[in-house]
Amino acid sequence: MVIVMLCSKCGKREATTHYKQTINGKTIVMNVCSECAEEMGLAQMFHGFGGFNFNIGDVFAGLLGNFSSSSLPAQENTVCPECHSDLRTIINSGKIGCSKCYTTFRNELIPTIEQLHGKVYHQGKLPRSAGEAARQKAHLSSLKKKLEEAIRTQDFENAAKYRDEIRELEKGAENHD
Repeated sequence: MVIVMLCSKCGKREATTHYKQTINGKTIVMNVCSECAEEMGLAQMFHGFGGFNFNIGDVFAGLLGNFSSSSLPAQENTVCPECHSDLRTIINSGKIGCSKCYTTFRNELIPTIEQLHGKVYHQGKLPRSAGEAARQKAHLSSLKKKLEEAIRTQDFENAAKYRDEIRELEKGAENHD
Protein backbone atom coordinates (compact mmCIF):
# COMPACT_ATOMS: atom_id res chain seq x y z
CA MET A 1 0.00 0.00 0.00
CA VAL A 2 1.47 3.31 -1.08
CA ILE A 3 0.32 6.32 0.87
CA VAL A 4 -0.10 9.43 -1.26
CA MET A 5 0.07 12.84 0.38
CA LEU A 6 -2.63 15.20 -0.85
CA CYS A 7 -2.07 18.88 -1.54
CA SER A 8 -2.52 20.87 1.67
CA LYS A 9 -3.99 23.79 -0.31
CA CYS A 10 -6.60 22.20 -2.61
CA GLY A 11 -6.82 18.77 -0.95
CA LYS A 12 -7.52 17.14 -4.32
CA ARG A 13 -4.26 16.32 -6.09
CA GLU A 14 -1.06 14.56 -5.04
CA ALA A 15 1.44 16.85 -3.31
CA THR A 16 4.66 17.08 -5.30
CA THR A 17 6.31 20.08 -3.67
CA HIS A 18 7.32 20.52 -0.03
CA TYR A 19 7.33 24.22 0.88
CA LYS A 20 8.70 25.57 4.15
CA GLN A 21 8.90 29.25 5.06
CA THR A 22 10.00 30.85 8.32
CA ILE A 23 9.15 34.49 8.99
CA ASN A 24 9.84 36.11 12.37
CA GLY A 25 10.28 32.71 13.98
CA LYS A 26 6.94 31.37 12.71
CA THR A 27 7.28 28.41 10.32
CA ILE A 28 4.73 27.50 7.69
CA VAL A 29 4.99 24.04 6.11
CA MET A 30 2.92 23.08 3.09
CA ASN A 31 2.91 20.14 0.71
CA VAL A 32 1.31 21.29 -2.52
CA CYS A 33 0.51 19.93 -5.97
CA SER A 34 2.21 21.43 -9.02
CA GLU A 35 -0.88 23.47 -9.98
CA CYS A 36 -1.17 25.11 -6.55
CA ALA A 37 2.60 25.63 -6.43
CA GLU A 38 2.38 27.57 -9.70
CA GLU A 39 -0.55 29.62 -8.34
CA MET A 40 1.56 30.44 -5.26
CA GLY A 41 4.43 31.60 -7.47
CA LEU A 42 6.74 28.79 -6.42
CA ALA A 43 7.51 27.88 -10.06
CA GLN A 44 9.89 30.84 -10.37
CA MET A 45 12.01 29.47 -7.52
CA PHE A 46 12.71 26.34 -9.57
CA HIS A 47 13.42 28.16 -12.82
CA GLY A 48 17.14 27.35 -12.51
CA PHE A 49 16.32 23.64 -12.40
CA GLY A 50 14.99 23.66 -15.95
CA GLY A 51 11.45 24.74 -15.14
CA PHE A 52 8.96 23.46 -12.65
CA ASN A 53 8.62 19.97 -14.07
CA PHE A 54 11.29 18.76 -11.67
CA ASN A 55 10.01 15.71 -9.79
CA ILE A 56 12.09 13.88 -7.18
CA GLY A 57 10.22 10.67 -8.02
CA ASP A 58 11.57 10.91 -11.57
CA VAL A 59 15.09 11.43 -10.24
CA PHE A 60 14.77 8.42 -7.95
CA ALA A 61 13.30 6.28 -10.73
CA GLY A 62 16.14 7.40 -13.00
CA LEU A 63 18.76 6.39 -10.46
CA LEU A 64 17.09 3.04 -9.93
CA GLY A 65 16.70 2.86 -13.69
CA ASN A 66 20.13 1.25 -13.83
CA PHE A 67 17.95 -1.84 -13.59
CA SER A 68 15.96 -1.73 -16.79
CA SER A 69 12.51 -3.24 -16.40
CA SER A 70 13.57 -6.15 -18.58
CA SER A 71 16.80 -6.88 -16.71
CA LEU A 72 15.74 -6.76 -13.07
CA PRO A 73 17.92 -8.70 -10.65
CA ALA A 74 16.90 -11.89 -8.85
CA GLN A 75 14.92 -9.73 -6.38
CA GLU A 76 12.40 -9.07 -9.17
CA ASN A 77 9.86 -11.46 -7.70
CA THR A 78 10.48 -10.37 -4.11
CA VAL A 79 7.54 -8.56 -2.54
CA CYS A 80 7.63 -6.46 0.61
CA PRO A 81 5.86 -8.44 3.37
CA GLU A 82 4.37 -5.25 4.82
CA CYS A 83 2.99 -3.25 1.87
CA HIS A 84 3.34 -5.81 -0.96
CA SER A 85 5.34 -3.45 -3.20
CA ASP A 86 7.75 -5.08 -5.61
CA LEU A 87 10.98 -3.72 -7.07
CA ARG A 88 9.38 -3.05 -10.46
CA THR A 89 6.73 -0.84 -8.81
CA ILE A 90 9.36 1.05 -6.84
CA ILE A 91 11.46 1.61 -9.98
CA ASN A 92 8.48 2.75 -12.04
CA SER A 93 7.01 5.07 -9.40
CA GLY A 94 10.22 6.25 -7.76
CA LYS A 95 8.47 5.81 -4.40
CA ILE A 96 9.23 3.43 -1.55
CA GLY A 97 6.08 1.68 -0.31
CA CYS A 98 6.89 1.56 3.42
CA SER A 99 9.78 1.41 5.89
CA LYS A 100 10.00 -2.39 5.52
CA CYS A 101 10.82 -1.93 1.80
CA TYR A 102 14.21 -0.52 2.83
CA THR A 103 15.06 -3.88 4.41
CA THR A 104 13.44 -6.01 1.72
CA PHE A 105 15.15 -4.24 -1.19
CA ARG A 106 18.26 -3.15 0.73
CA ASN A 107 20.82 -4.33 -1.84
CA GLU A 108 19.09 -2.51 -4.68
CA LEU A 109 18.35 0.69 -2.72
CA ILE A 110 21.68 1.31 -0.97
CA PRO A 111 23.60 2.46 -4.09
CA THR A 112 20.76 4.80 -5.04
CA ILE A 113 20.40 6.26 -1.54
CA GLU A 114 24.16 6.74 -1.34
CA GLN A 115 24.12 8.48 -4.72
CA LEU A 116 21.28 10.80 -3.63
CA HIS A 117 22.47 11.60 -0.10
CA GLY A 118 26.17 10.72 -0.07
CA LYS A 119 25.59 8.48 2.95
CA VAL A 120 23.39 5.53 3.86
CA TYR A 121 23.13 6.38 7.54
CA HIS A 122 21.57 9.29 9.38
CA GLN A 123 23.96 12.10 10.11
CA GLY A 124 22.50 14.99 11.98
CA LYS A 125 20.87 15.95 15.21
CA LEU A 126 19.31 13.30 17.41
CA PRO A 127 16.03 13.90 19.23
CA ARG A 128 16.29 14.72 22.92
CA SER A 129 14.38 11.54 23.69
CA ALA A 130 17.21 9.47 22.17
CA GLY A 131 19.15 9.87 25.40
CA GLU A 132 22.81 10.27 26.18
CA ALA A 133 23.75 6.71 25.19
CA ALA A 134 22.48 7.25 21.63
CA ARG A 135 24.35 10.56 21.37
CA GLN A 136 27.54 8.89 22.63
CA LYS A 137 27.13 6.09 20.09
CA ALA A 138 26.56 8.58 17.26
CA HIS A 139 29.59 10.62 18.35
CA LEU A 140 31.72 7.47 18.53
CA SER A 141 30.60 6.45 15.04
CA SER A 142 31.42 9.91 13.73
CA LEU A 143 34.88 9.80 15.30
CA LYS A 144 35.58 6.38 13.77
CA LYS A 145 34.69 7.72 10.33
CA LYS A 146 36.94 10.75 10.89
CA LEU A 147 39.72 8.38 11.97
CA GLU A 148 39.33 6.29 8.80
CA GLU A 149 39.39 9.44 6.66
CA ALA A 150 42.45 10.82 8.49
CA ILE A 151 44.31 7.54 7.94
CA ARG A 152 43.24 7.43 4.29
CA THR A 153 44.56 10.97 3.71
CA GLN A 154 47.65 10.25 5.83
CA ASP A 155 46.75 12.95 8.36
CA PHE A 156 48.37 11.00 11.17
CA GLU A 157 48.32 13.84 13.71
CA ASN A 158 44.52 14.05 13.62
CA ALA A 159 44.28 10.26 13.33
CA ALA A 160 46.11 9.94 16.65
CA LYS A 161 43.82 12.55 18.21
CA TYR A 162 40.70 10.68 17.00
CA ARG A 163 42.13 7.34 18.14
CA ASP A 164 42.74 8.69 21.65
CA GLU A 165 39.27 10.24 21.84
CA ILE A 166 37.70 6.96 20.69
CA ARG A 167 39.61 5.06 23.38
CA GLU A 168 38.43 7.50 26.04
CA LEU A 169 34.80 7.20 24.95
CA GLU A 170 34.96 3.41 24.77
CA LYS A 171 36.64 3.27 28.18
CA GLY A 172 33.93 5.54 29.62
CA ALA A 173 31.22 3.35 28.09
CA GLU A 174 32.72 0.22 29.68
CA ASN A 175 32.75 1.91 33.08
CA HIS A 176 29.02 2.75 32.77
CA ASP A 177 28.00 -0.81 31.79
